Amino acid sequence: GSSGQASLCGILYDCYTLTVGTGNYPYEISWTITNGDNGNEGVAGTGGAGDSVEVCLNTPTPSLVPSPAPSSEPTTPAPSNSPEPTLAPTTPVPSPVPTFAPTHVPSVTQMPTFPIDCSYKLNMADSYGDGWNSAYWSWISVSESADGTNVTVRDSGTLSRGSSGQASLCGILYDCYTLTVGTGNYPYEISWTIT
Repeated sequence: GSSGQASLCGILYDCYTLTVGTGNYPYEISWTITNGDNGNEGVAGTGGAGDSVEVCLNTPTPSLVPSPAPSSEPTTPAPSNSPEPTLAPTTPVPSPVPTFAPTHVPSVTQMPTFPIDCSYKLNMADSYGDGWNSAYWSWISVSESADGTNVTVRDSGTLSRGSSGQASLCGILYDCYTLTVGTGNYPYEISWTIT
């Protein structure tokens, strides 16, 4: 067909990256991301083959709970049969002189550091056997800030010649990473796997 739709689900406050491959006919491909059920709330991203876009899920609007309306009828206190108390004069007590304790200096907690993990490999292939012809890959970290906006390109490269090659994908343990691959001059010759 000529069109279709898919739901993009995720955890609130997280950021996500959409990447679109090139296929056999990249010039025929286009796409948009809308953030409403029927597209009524605007376009969050648009592009074509070989493009990628990052989308951060919005903070929900807090619900307001109305306060109960005050009663319009005045309340009359119930009559009391107890006699009015008699107050005896009191002698004023002098206020104590405050004593100041020494200021507490908080201890600094060291943040844990995680090791570098290089266990993932990028396996690159070119069907013609002449390399990727100006198509480059990027290994991007999106977990270095709470809101996901501080993205960092950890590594990048290409298959400079031949029909196959391999590169190590390294990163900080427990972080999340996105791999994007450009189209180059001959995108239909390019394929890759991560192992």
